[in-house]
Amino acid sequence: MLAASSLIALATCFTVFTPAHADTQQSQRFYDEGVQQLQSGNASAAVIQLRNAIQQDPANLKARQLLGQLYLRTGDAVSAEKELRRVFEAQRGDEVELQLAQALMMQRRYGDVFAVLSPQGATPELTQAKLVMSGQAYMGTGQIDDAESQFRAALETAPNLAEAKLGLARIDALRNRTDEARRSVDEVLATSPDNLEALLLSADIAFAGQRADDALASLNRAAALSPDNPRVLLPRARVRLQTGSINEAEKDVSRVLERTPRDVMARYMKASIQLIRGDANAARTTFQPIEGALADYPPALLLGGLIKFNTGQYAQAEASINRFLASAPDHVPARRTLAAIQLRSNNTLSAIEALKPLVADHPDDLIARQMLAGAYLRQGDMGNATAMFEELAKSPNRPMAARAKSTLGLLQASDAGSRDMPPETRRSVALVLDYIRNGEFAKAHETVDQLKTADADNPQLISLEAAIFAAEGDMGTAKSRLQAASALDPSMSEIANNLNLVDARMGNLDAVEKRLRDAVSANPGDEQAVLRLGQFLAQNQRLNEAEDTLESAASRHPNSITMRRILGELYERRDDKPKLLETAGQLRQIGNAQPEALKFAAVMYRAGGDPARAADALRVYAKAKPDDAEAQIALAQNLIAANRPEEARPVLEAIKAKDPASAVATLGLVDLALARNDADGALKLADGLRQANPIAAAQLRSSVLLRTNRVDEAIRAMEQALQATSDRQLALGLYGLRRDNGRMDQAVSGLEDWVKRNPDDVAARTVLADTYLTRQDLKQAEAHYDILVQARPGDPALLNNAAWIAHELGSPQALQYARRAHAAAPSAPEIADTLGWILVQSGETAEGVELLRSAAAGAPSNQDVQYHLAYALHATGAKDEAREILEKLGTDGKPFESREEAAELLATIGR
Repeated sequence: MLAASSLIALATCFTVFTPAHADTQQSQRFYDEGVQQLQSGNASAAVIQLRNAIQQDPANLKARQLLGQLYLRTGDAVSAEKELRRVFEAQRGDEVELQLAQALMMQRRYGDVFAVLSPQGATPELTQAKLVMSGQAYMGTGQIDDAESQFRAALETAPNLAEAKLGLARIDALRNRTDEARRSVDEVLATSPDNLEALLLSADIAFAGQRADDALASLNRAAALSPDNPRVLLPRARVRLQTGSINEAEKDVSRVLERTPRDVMARYMKASIQLIRGDANAARTTFQPIEGALADYPPALLLGGLIKFNTGQYAQAEASINRFLASAPDHVPARRTLAAIQLRSNNTLSAIEALKPLVADHPDDLIARQMLAGAYLRQGDMGNATAMFEELAKSPNRPMAARAKSTLGLLQASDAGSRDMPPETRRSVALVLDYIRNGEFAKAHETVDQLKTADADNPQLISLEAAIFAAEGDMGTAKSRLQAASALDPSMSEIANNLNLVDARMGNLDAVEKRLRDAVSANPGDEQAVLRLGQFLAQNQRLNEAEDTLESAASRHPNSITMRRILGELYERRDDKPKLLETAGQLRQIGNAQPEALKFAAVMYRAGGDPARAADALRVYAKAKPDDAEAQIALAQNLIAANRPEEARPVLEAIKAKDPASAVATLGLVDLALARNDADGALKLADGLRQANPIAAAQLRSSVLLRTNRVDEAIRAMEQALQATSDRQLALGLYGLRRDNGRMDQAVSGLEDWVKRNPDDVAARTVLADTYLTRQDLKQAEAHYDILVQARPGDPALLNNAAWIAHELGSPQALQYARRAHAAAPSAPEIADTLGWILVQSGETAEGVELLRSAAAGAPSNQDVQYHLAYALHATGAKDEAREILEKLGTDGKPFESREEAAELLATIGR
């Protein structure tokens, strides 16, 4: 990025034709004032003056170029492109070519870069800059060999050119030559320790290698050099999120948004943080305006799917998750989310079909196992449900095992210590527990209400009802129901435990602590009572007290695995690696008599930074439990982490010998093969899955080909697989491959063909419709949205998109769709905005203004919604109120889509 002085130097670069109607003198005055503001360090004021200069004289190219560069500096690539392209078209030159190319790169429009860069520059330095920019664009399109040739050509004339060296280092990193990449970066940093690009790449390499501490150290150095740079702050926020430092990550993201409110990646990360904090509606408001810009970014597809899932937009959630899985077919959380969507959509059979291979591929995924057990329960398959809950009851995960035992108690023999219930009632209670776990509270309430009609005073049912209210966040009602249940049966320990949970969430911590300490005093040898007290203290940041309580109890229980597991979690939270390793050693000793302890010892050794001892503990465990596939996988992973790949290989091969269809073992062997540059061996392993799982085999083969830079072969492999096996996952995978590698027309035509042959595939059709919408092909998008809203007539997001498209095309259906969307989601600001805007544009201003007021109140930071309200107010004659909104939009300097329209409307009111 050019410094302010370099930006200002553009003032003397232009001689252009000026239209007769332009006020060139006033434009020059505004331009000069903008330069002065920039020299004073006030970039926001400079932007306003430069806009004024352009408004007075649209042909003032020096103002446009300077404004474009300021937008680049603040990360507003869309606005930068608009200004710089006008300069480029009027007076093309090396500098504007490079600046426009940079704006395109920032928008991930790598293929468009080549159209704006001429091959030679006026100086050797400019030619080298173009070679580097071209190399970076080739990398963006996946043409790694071409990128390498560009970087090497730059180095031929400038052997020490850091940018070219770093480009080659990025290529080495992409080709899994991590050591070579790191060496190249270190060479640059040795001569230029303050090279920002080198520090950023160093952080990328460390983060990819799961060395978060090293990545954070590099990013902190970069932040010291460029404290407000989004390219530093956003990667640092990502690392901080990965390591659980949510508050610190939020600070980095906020700093970016303060300067560049439209920064797409910052808004993406803000939405991620909002979702992590449980505010899905806020995440949706943040994410929706940028969703189209990130349509080709797989992590954004996942985030969008999760937001839609958590706001009840199940059809679109399913489509987003399927699109994400096309690029990351073995992403476990996404596969689980897809199943959860299907469960909430009452599509239990599809959920079971999604979960069965997930559990087979990942036998250690207890959440997927629990979901599958619950799906069998919903389906009425009591045999499979009971068998899976029995497996979960043996899990080392204490909460999971406790829940499974509770469910088994309902499905099997009755508990002699509680009021008995008939088998059908017990199954219904088990279903309610599953509904709560999957967030289906309406179904849970409905089922409990039905049960209570026959047994209104049953304390178990009242306690169950309280659990639903607590899960919904209604703590007051939950507590009153638990108190009523306790009055009916004071001896039920479950009610006391649930009261503690509810009181804790309500902030009544003194009451909780008194109950817990009373329980320990009444029975000092009760391990569970001590554990509950220790966990309460830890959850409330009283870590020293928690440690003292648990360590004292552990000394009284020398063979307690559970006590040491909880202590290990506490030590890991405090990053106390010496105590982690010490506790792992204790578990290693306990493992001589109780082999199960060895698995937990391995986890602590790994967390303490000693994967070698983790592997050694798992070897001993494997001798005692040779059929534990999960432990064998963990053994191989620890051997790889300990840099002992040759020992890991036979472990993975043994798993494959027992289970040829094991995707986890196959993937591990593929990674080992690629690490030693054995691409043929990796492909052979992928093909070995073909008989047991042709879809996974095709995806893995394609992945190997991509990782070895054989894009054409990867696409052909997916094409052949889809011809052999007609499967949606393969169809979407082929779409994603073509899209991500610059073959968008093929991607769209292929998916169009799939939808024609599978007209009921709502998920694939939604992907296709969204693609047309992103490409602004509104007629094609409209055709598919019309079909989608018939298939999912109650989905507000689908209806809202259909309304917007119909309005843009002048279709009379727009208002009907918008009203249906608003009826389905009356509290959604963006949907109220669509309906209000359509009404105002149709002349129904009174109703439109009220809706737009509601939308503006619900989305105060959405400048486009605020502009719509101002427009509507102006249309009704409320010019002063409209002016107040428009002036606020203009003076805060924040860019937004309707910015120019807002400025023109304000000028109209002023006249």
